[in-house]
Amino acid sequence: MAAAVLAFWGAAWCLPDASRIARVLGPEADTPALRARLESSWRDLHARLGKDILLNPSSWSYGFPGRAEVPAGWTEVPDALLDSARSFYMRSGHEDEPNILNAVARLRPTREGLNPRIYFYGGAYIYGLAAWIGLGAALTPAALVPGVAYYMENPAQLAWLYWLGRTFSGALYLAVTALLAFLGRRHFGAAAGLAAAALWAASPGVVMQASYMKPHIMGTFCTLAAFALAAELLRRDDARWGVAAGAAAGLAMAAVAHHGLACLIVAAAAGLRLAGGKPWRGEALWTAKAAGAFILAFLAGTPYLLTEPRTTLAALGEVGRSAPFSLAQVGRLLSLGLPRALTLPVYAALAVGTAWGFRQKDPVLRLALAGFLPFVAAYAILPHAVQMDAVRYLAGLPLGLLLAGAAAARFGRAGLAAAACAALFAGVQSAVLDFNLAADRPGRSTRDAAGDWLEAEVPAGAELGLLRLPQPSNAPYFRWSRYRLSFIQPEVFAGLPADAALPEWLVLTHPTYDDRVAAGPTLSRYELVKRFSPRAPRGLELPFGQTYGNPTVDVYKRRG
Repeated sequence: MAAAVLAFWGAAWCLPDASRIARVLGPEADTPALRARLESSWRDLHARLGKDILLNPSSWSYGFPGRAEVPAGWTEVPDALLDSARSFYMRSGHEDEPNILNAVARLRPTREGLNPRIYFYGGAYIYGLAAWIGLGAALTPAALVPGVAYYMENPAQLAWLYWLGRTFSGALYLAVTALLAFLGRRHFGAAAGLAAAALWAASPGVVMQASYMKPHIMGTFCTLAAFALAAELLRRDDARWGVAAGAAAGLAMAAVAHHGLACLIVAAAAGLRLAGGKPWRGEALWTAKAAGAFILAFLAGTPYLLTEPRTTLAALGEVGRSAPFSLAQVGRLLSLGLPRALTLPVYAALAVGTAWGFRQKDPVLRLALAGFLPFVAAYAILPHAVQMDAVRYLAGLPLGLLLAGAAAARFGRAGLAAAACAALFAGVQSAVLDFNLAADRPGRSTRDAAGDWLEAEVPAGAELGLLRLPQPSNAPYFRWSRYRLSFIQPEVFAGLPADAALPEWLVLTHPTYDDRVAAGPTLSRYELVKRFSPRAPRGLELPFGQTYGNPTVDVYKRRG
């Protein structure tokens, strides 16, 4: 029950709403003429970028040259703010969700229509999400209508689609929780399963994944399923379980490319069986079948790799080039990312469970280690290791927490009590996170509060600086025409010479990133005059710049 509350409490945060459109454009601006203009610009944008937007260099830009200005007092939305205006009609508070929803809308039962053209995320997730939204639309007031015109006129209907997409993540979060409890009970006892499931479900970085549309939690479920099937292979000595584990690993890769590391669980199971004296010919036979099942499942989830191989490989190459390579990323994950994502008590339980697992000879425990550790090592080529929700890349996390639950049960009452306290603390922190997500509604969010303050304290016509074009996610909500807006790309702002002219006011919003770092040394020429922070009791504050809902908003004024 507690996990269900954590999964769905904050699912409606920062969704399209007519009141926020009126807030930034003015109540008189929402006219059929403006919506028609925005719809036309939407079509022009997609025509200009092409059907494979990812391959167009413009898709990686800030949307304006190094520096741009918009004068105050306009009555018709300037061209420079068209994309921003359209975003308030169509976007949620998570910058990736609109792209995912657009990918779902593009699906058709044709050769080209099977390609969602969002190569960061696999087709298996997009297909599953589309089925979930379709079913949800049949059971709720949500409407599925072609094109964007209907949704621009009815933003509440678009909000329904975002909400349905987020509940898919919430349902997968609950599925992982239930499977983890089952696996613990199946192999190590009911107490171990309950402890492992509680540690997983209570962790803030996990709860955040349940609150937005992204495929990683589906990849995590498929990875855990691959482990469950491989563990049955070890317990039952039936190779069919190993072949099924290969198929589950293929689906994990079809959801998120690097979650294909789940195949190492199958390889580890084969290695453990060989070490136990199984003849290599039999192991080679079922392992080859498992590899075939892996490939077939992967291609079933990404059929466009067969129908459009050249385009798909080019796009995957583009994605690969954006990946860093740094062993320091692993250190950042271990020292910053995991403590933020799990809280220190759960992280301690994970560390104890992992260390304890190294000393055990039980093949299922060894298999859990073999499934967990490669995902940690993979952060050498993964970004954002210090962010609280970067744990989404760690599809093997439930296996690490399974070790923690098994260790807690082996240590008896003291171990289970420690695990319960860790889960309770993490659950309270997750409740604070969910509270701020739930509070990110029209008129209640930090973005609204910051907009109220700006309009009350900053005189009309003043120059307001921002490092990004405003979207629902990254700027406070205020009347844009009230101020002279100055947009400066972060790297340009950070490199401005000491005598460069600066906007009198600067506004930084920090949804899962810290723009104080991006602003660089130029920020020292400003003083912080007002901060709007997520709400939290003392001692339970969320890490700075680590929450999408109710993010921190800073208002600076130029010195001198």
